[in-house]
Amino acid sequence: VLVMGDGEVLEFDEPNLLIEDTSSQFYALASQEFSDQE
Repeated sequence: VLVMGDGEVLEFDEPNLLIEDTSSQFYALASQEFSDQE
């Protein structure tokens, strides 16, 4: 997964590794998406 912000690469790694890191941008995006679905 490649996560970009303001035209810059913020993170690049396997999805399972990024989702396990609670400080990652990918985790924040995924958490927000799942909370919006409830």
